[in-house]
Amino acid sequence: MEWRKKEVNGKKIIIQVLILLILVGMYTAKDFLIFDAERAESSAVEQKQQESESLQTDITQTMASEQESTQAEEFVFHYAAQQPDPDRTLPRQKYELDMPQTQRSSSFTEACLPLCEPVESSYFDDVVFLGDSYVSDFQDYVAEQRLTNSEFFGSARFICVENYSVEEAIQPVTDTSMHMSVNGQKYAPEELLKQYQAKKVYICLGFRDVARCNVDDFIENYKKLTESIAKQNDGIMIVIQTIPPVPLYGEKESIYNAKIDTYNERLAEFAKQSGYYFADPALRLKDDAGYLAQQLCLQEDGRLNQTAYEIWSDYLMKHAVR
Repeated sequence: MEWRKKEVNGKKIIIQVLILLILVGMYTAKDFLIFDAERAESSAVEQKQQESESLQTDITQTMASEQESTQAEEFVFHYAAQQPDPDRTLPRQKYELDMPQTQRSSSFTEACLPLCEPVESSYFDDVVFLGDSYVSDFQDYVAEQRLTNSEFFGSARFICVENYSVEEAIQPVTDTSMHMSVNGQKYAPEELLKQYQAKKVYICLGFRDVARCNVDDFIENYKKLTESIAKQNDGIMIVIQTIPPVPLYGEKESIYNAKIDTYNERLAEFAKQSGYYFADPALRLKDDAGYLAQQLCLQEDGRLNQTAYEIWSDYLMKHAVR
């Protein structure tokens, strides 16, 4: 009987030892799991910190890139102001005209197409330029450049009439209307754009409107024109260009630079609100007093010379629709 008691006691001891080992194992496993969880949590925190630092770096680089782009786009006038002739009366003095702008408003600048890398000539293959005498002279400039460079401005086409205006562009087609004539037949601008299968239209109109109608009527007429173009030309991209300035002695009581600036400001606002693109080549033609630089005009009425159109075309190639 004694040996049975010893056997039972031995089994109890073994069981107790096993239970103790199990408890020790569980405690060790618990510590391990806690350590592993803490390590995982620490790793997650480190990963989040790394992601945050990476995001901050990306934001900093983006801001730096945008700042560089903005700095690169800062405009510097290349022409000094024309010195007045002491023997002549300035129109500004004669008519008590306001001084022109030498700097655009922030909202104006925000509406403009941003600076980009110069586009290839093929960019203009589906472009049509719509406008007045300025566009007519621009067409002549492009044609001249194509004599030595057949790919200049791609296969861009032109709808232009001397002394055309926004007010006249929205009039019905009649025998007496000023619309462009093709093969002896007149067409409204939107109709010709459809025939030309234009994907982008660059409009430069308004010089005559400045002298003939108030700014509210001007914008209302522009709205009618662009809506008619968009309606008949599905998906067409509309780019509105600023009205060019006039030289120091080219100002008149009815049309002068400060007034042109006001109409251009309203054009920028209209383009932004309507979802159209907006381009400002006119600013590049000004001298540092806000007038059309005398080096860029053929005569005092503001007719532009070849250098002016070189500046204009360079601007368009570096401010393209994307």
